Amino acid sequence: PLMLLGVEIALQTAKDKQRRGWFILALSIICTAYAGFPETGFINGMFAGLWAIVRMTTLSKGTYLPFIKKLLIAGGIGLALSAPLLIAFAGYLQHANVGLHENNTAKLILPMLGLPGLVMPYIYGPIFANWGYDTTMTLYRWWASVGGFISLTFLLTAFVGMFAKGFRRLDRGFLLGWIIFCVFASYGVLGFNYIAGNIPLLSQAAFCRYLPPVYIMAIIMLAAMGLTQLWNNRNDRSAIPRKVILLVGEGTTVLIAIAALF
Repeated sequence: PLMLLGVEIALQTAKDKQRRGWFILALSIICTAYAGFPETGFINGMFAGLWAIVRMTTLSKGTYLPFIKKLLIAGGIGLALSAPLLIAFAGYLQHANVGLHENNTAKLILPMLGLPGLVMPYIYGPIFANWGYDTTMTLYRWWASVGGFISLTFLLTAFVGMFAKGFRRLDRGFLLGWIIFCVFASYGVLGFNYIAGNIPLLSQAAFCRYLPPVYIMAIIMLAAMGLTQLWNNRNDRSAIPRKVILLVGEGTTVLIAIAALF
């Protein structure tokens, strides 16, 4: 969130033709590096970088360069102040036993059985409740590797946000596309895991575990747009489009069908 806020501040100050606007983004890069999770930091940076490109399309001709300069300054300062940790990490990585991370992690995917658990995490009972009954160990593999879930409330408001007026279609489309890519890559749908596995550096990260926080952030952003839509039209009963109701109904049916199937 701090990294995305930094992008938005840099964008707005570029529009206002102000020199400041890079500090929050630089701070977010430093905090991400020193948090100690390189996989999550890389995925966060990838998402924020793509978001910056999408948001850059709102700028006029004369403000492109100032915005890019702010991003470069923030990135340079952030990486420079993170260098003591990053250099030590890169040096140690050459000699460390990183286990499965030595090879391409595209084959490390979550079982499809866990897909309903994205919105109903306890659909199969408490954590490891089926230890003695699940002879395939499928539920164990899912619980041991899943990186998060999203509540139905957020999901519903995110569906509203997909059709929210007052927000650019490109922004909403990018967030939806990112969510689809991450979920499909995590669960190995249509070979998206191999696409993710060919992205430099991401191929060495257990992305099925570390992608959820980032695509959940995208869901929350869509949900915020949906809440804004509902608030601005709080006296209008038609504020929730029929498409949203249909999508929620169909999505619930699919999740229940998957749970029953597996």
